Amino acid sequence: MLIFVAGFFVIALLTTPFLERDTNFMVIRIFLATLVFAMSSDVVGAYQKHRTAAREIKDIRTRLSMADRNGYPLPDVLLAMADYNAAVESAPESVPWSYKFYGASLDERWKQYQEDRAEARRQRGAS
Repeated sequence: MLIFVAGFFVIALLTTPFLERDTNFMVIRIFLATLVFAMSSDVVGAYQKHRTAAREIKDIRTRLSMADRNGYPLPDVLLAMADYNAAVESAPESVPWSYKFYGASLDERWKQYQEDRAEARRQRGAS
């Protein structure tokens, strides 16, 4: 949202000398309508909720790593699964097409995570 607002101001400042009075008012009205949309759809609030959910899930991954070291005790795993579900449910819906843009990176990170976990298990088994 901040990038959009900054871009709007840059464009507005660069085009101001070439605009007529009526065009200035129209640009201001469009900008205000966009701000109303951003506030009414709670863009910033959704971003904060996504960040909070991501932090909670990161903590859960750490807990699951600890459970892995302890042989996956059933109560620890069930509690982690319940907390994961609560974290995912607390986040707003995904932004449309976000996986399309970040899918390859996310898949690579997941593959790396699985390889790291497998390596940790091998090292633990060898010692």
